[in-house]
Amino acid sequence: MRIEAVRVDELEVPFRTPFETAGRTWRSRRLALLRILVGVEEGLGEIALEGPGGLPVPIPPGLLELLVGVELDTAESVGRALTAIENGWTLGRAARAGAETAVMDLTSRLSGARLCDRLTNRPSGSVLLNGLVGAERPSTAARAADRLVRAGFGCLKIKADGDVVERASAVRAKVGPAVRLRVDANGTWPERLAIETMRDLRPLDLEYVEQPIPPSLGAAALARVRRTGGVPVAADEAVTDPEGAAELLLAGAVDALVVKPSRVGGPRQARRIVELASDLGIGVTISTLFETGVGLAAALHVAASVPDVGAAHGLATAGLLESDLLIEGPVVADGRLALPAGPGLGIRLDWDAVDAYRVR
Repeated sequence: MRIEAVRVDELEVPFRTPFETAGRTWRSRRLALLRILVGVEEGLGEIALEGPGGLPVPIPPGLLELLVGVELDTAESVGRALTAIENGWTLGRAARAGAETAVMDLTSRLSGARLCDRLTNRPSGSVLLNGLVGAERPSTAARAADRLVRAGFGCLKIKADGDVVERASAVRAKVGPAVRLRVDANGTWPERLAIETMRDLRPLDLEYVEQPIPPSLGAAALARVRRTGGVPVAADEAVTDPEGAAELLLAGAVDALVVKPSRVGGPRQARRIVELASDLGIGVTISTLFETGVGLAAALHVAASVPDVGAAHGLATAGLLESDLLIEGPVVADGRLALPAGPGLGIRLDWDAVDAYRVR
């Protein structure tokens, strides 16, 4: 069975309100929706790119059309096409992620299976989530945290910008000791500042500090920060592919990995990292790059494959955008997200929303 056609729609979806992270303000998400077709069946994928402003360069003409004619039943044929897509663009992993998701969605739909069933024999039916607290004033952050806890979240991630110690202290005082707290620096702290800040954060009993230093400083530097900062460390921006994840694990640089399927090249690449980390007893958090419901659904299926059912994943993000582009997308309830029941990703596009946000 061969892929007969490929369709690509470029969109820009605004955030409901500007969202502040460490050193960034997100106002919209630029993305490309990918559809691959066999007869009347189609598979969906999303190409979402990092950083405010979205797609900085056009997708090269013909790149995603490399999928046309690919034999879906032949792993080697699919693998060659995905590798060619990854190698054909400076933003190749993002394109590969969208293409791999679309292929897996289509093949799963054709067989009547869920995408997560192609990643593991024992997927979870739902996953725990962390609530997200932006880089806001301490009093505002504390109120936001309280609302999230009342909504059922038992784990919160606090974005680091400005006086993060004061912000995190206000949140801890508001929500009490039972709620798990994470702080996300998005790789913005120099090494010395990271160590000093983490020591100041130590009394707050954090689950981890996420990407305290720039990934460009390397695994050895992150290992030093982990040894001397006194707070567990998770890597995020440094986790770009399975090889990079393995380097972090071998260096003893992390207590957890934050894995974003759109960054590492798709669900199967993300699952490889899950297996590497789990085999070593290292925690895994699956997260997104503020994607719409298509990318979020792909990440949800990967999260369902994580062996640690107590892990809280960073998937409570669809509500940040004006639209998730879906008809009846996954809904957060009591701090959990359930997998859709249907085959493949289990989602359907809302074409009115797609048309409304299409870049013309």
